[in-house]
Formats: sequence, structure tokens, C-alpha cells
Amino acid sequence: MRLAAEDRSVAQIAAQMQQAFGDRPRRAWRAALGWTQWKAVQQYRTVNPDAPIDDSRLSRWENWPHGGSRPALEDLARLARAFGNGCTVLDLLDDVDHEHLPPAQQDLLRQLRAPRAPTAQPARDNGGVDLTRREALGAAAATVVSWGSPPTAGRRYGATDVARVYSTAAGFARADQKHGGGSALDQVTAYLMNDVQRMVAGVFPNESVRSAMFAAASEVAYVAGWMAFDDARHGQARRLLTTSVKLADEADDSALAGHALRALAHQAIELDKPNDALALAEASVDGDRYRTACPRERALIGVVHARALATAGLGGASAAALLRAEKDLAAASSGDEEPSRVFFFSQASLAHETGRTLYASGDLNGAETALTRSVELRGKEFVRTHAVTLGYLGEIQAARGHLDRASATWSTALDATTGVRSGRVRDMAATVRQVLHPLRSTSEFADLDQRAAAYLATA
Repeated sequence: MRLAAEDRSVAQIAAQMQQAFGDRPRRAWRAALGWTQWKAVQQYRTVNPDAPIDDSRLSRWENWPHGGSRPALEDLARLARAFGNGCTVLDLLDDVDHEHLPPAQQDLLRQLRAPRAPTAQPARDNGGVDLTRREALGAAAATVVSWGSPPTAGRRYGATDVARVYSTAAGFARADQKHGGGSALDQVTAYLMNDVQRMVAGVFPNESVRSAMFAAASEVAYVAGWMAFDDARHGQARRLLTTSVKLADEADDSALAGHALRALAHQAIELDKPNDALALAEASVDGDRYRTACPRERALIGVVHARALATAGLGGASAAALLRAEKDLAAASSGDEEPSRVFFFSQASLAHETGRTLYASGDLNGAETALTRSVELRGKEFVRTHAVTLGYLGEIQAARGHLDRASATWSTALDATTGVRSGRVRDMAATVRQVLHPLRSTSEFADLDQRAAAYLATA
């Protein structure tokens, strides 16, 4: 209690308990949270309903390697999720534990813990990219060991299986664009954790097919992460997207890793973490991640980089990045060999992100013009994104004092919400209600407010 009163983080308290009392790291984290074993087991079951444990098993994990039994890295990943507070697999293992791990796992964790060559990074608060990398390493440890370890006897998978995974990822991505992230998040996550995990742990005819399967798995993890982000399940989104980055790295697919890092940057922007967003966006366009991407994907990661720069207050650099993204998209052609993951990115998408970038730079007039262009260009199949764009456009119109125009825009946005389950669309509806609150006595605005309330009640 004294340590907590000093406003220490849970990680700091756990580290001090290990040092002062010789606690094993699993027990130290539980004690730092003030949890009994019973409480820890209940929390574990809550966040991992398909992997139940009891007090006895938790006790054995806590005591290992001085008695007890060794927890699998997948078990430690689940325990870290139960503890929360930024806990990762790496936090739950100390040097003594490492000495008692199988050699393959020792090598893997040693590689994950090793610092990478430093790259130029902007100033950061709250640990910025270091925190993101720390979380990514924890996710990676569980993912690569549980998914990528050579099986003792596994099923063989080939190019046809890889193509099937890609096709399924594309189907979920199109469902997300039309119906929102909440429409099929549970299904894509189940597919990832069952079918895809089993295939990644299989046997392949050659290294090329193995790498292709890891890349396909990365795309499924990306789609699941993006859907979680869209449905405002941000912790889950971060874990899935960092898993996507690691799987892409394992597949040696730099462009795919950049794509997932771009999504993490986008999430950080929406969560008002400008320094984290900029560090992630810089990483997404770094080196081969940009160079090996097709022109359309370069434009995608580039425009999010521009938005991150604007959010960080770097308007000049943001404007230059916007111009580069425009040139990249102009260079895309129908004859390009493009990954299916960029199917959605068009001139309408570029205009949307440009509008958001200009808004972050304080240019409301330019933002309104860009978002209006996005609305005019958007294809009918992109229902969720269309509603989100209209919501942002109405918000800018209201901020500029044009409530009649904003009301008409929001009315059109709400027309597009039927069957859409999306946290971003829910945010739009909540914004409508907040802005119109003083005007609800007016029949026109009262009707719009009621429609927004009706959507929120069912979404």
C-alpha cells in the first residue's frame, strides 16, 4: 500500500517486490495489483473464457521453476492480458525462468529482448514508441512461439491453403467496410485463433510457402485488429495489430508490416496520442516498408503519416507528406500488381484523410472542401466509411457555425447507418446529440437528435 500511495505503476511495484522479497514475477504482479489468487483466477477466466484455470494451476505457475509447473508462453500471454496495466509475457519471466525454458524458447525470447539498431525518432512522451514496442514484443513472444514453432507432427499446407486464407481475409475486410468492425469481429478473431493458428503451425513444402502463410496470417490479424479499432475495442486492436506486424516481419514482408504500423498510428491519432502516432507513422514509411509498397499503398501510409505530422504540430512537414501521398496515388494504375488489402484506398479515401489532416492543422475551410470531395467520390459499397466521413464533415460545418448544413449532413450520415456496427459511427451519433443538445426544442433538430439516440440504442 505504501508503494501504491507513492503513485508507482503496477510494473514498478512488481519489480520492487521481486527485488525486496524474492517473489517470482507472476506472483509479484498479482501482489502488486492487490489480488488474491481467487481474484486473479476470476479475472483470467473473464478475459480468457476458452482457457479456464483454477487456483491450483495458478499457484503452480507462480512457484515455477522452484517447484510447480512451467506455464506455456500462450498461458503467460493470457495471464498478462488478465493483469492488464501494460503487462506482457516478457514481464512475467525473469532470468531464472529463462534458464529453465527449452532452448528454442530461450533463443526466441533473447531475440525479442535484443535492442534493434536505433533509428531517428521524434521526441516522445509516455515512452511513445518504446511502450508500443514493449507491447509488441509481449504479443510477439506468444504469437511466434505458439503459432510458429516447428510441430512434432503437423498437417501439410500448400499454396492453395495460403490463397484460401487471403481470400477469407479479403471477405472480412469487405464486410468491415460495409457493415462496420463490430459486425464480424468475433468471427474473424475466432478464425484467426483457430484455423489460421493451426495452419501457421503446420508443415510446408518449402520456405516460400511458409513465408506466404505467415503473410496471409498477418493480413487476417490486421483485418481483425482494424475491425476491433473501428468498434472501439482498443486494447484488443492494439494486440492484434502488433501481432500482424510481427507475423509480417516473420514473413519478411516489409510493405505489409508498414501497413499494420500505419493502422497503429491511425489508432494512436484517434486516441489523442500524437507522439506515439508520429513514431508509429514514421516507422510505417521507413526504409523498405515504403520502398517495397505499391504506389497505392505508399499513398495510404503516406497520408496517415501526413496526418500524424499535423497532429504533432508539424504543419510544414505535413503539407509535404500530403503532396507526396497525392503523387503516389496518381502514379497508381489498373495494371499495378497490388495486394488485396488496399482495395478500399481510392481518391475518396485520400480526400477523407486529407480533410482530417487539414482539420488537425486548423484549416477548417480546406478540411470541409476535402471531406465534401470524399463524400462525392465514395463508392456505395463503403457504407461504414461513408457514414464516418459524413459525420466528420457535419462536425466541421457545425464548428464553422453552419448548423443547418451540419444537420442535413448528419441526417444523410444517419441514413447510412442501418445495419452498421461501428464505434466510430457511434461516436458520430453521440457528437450529433452533444452538439444539438441546446437546440432540441426545435422540431427539426429534435427529430435528428431522436434518430441519433435510436441508433445509439441499437448499435
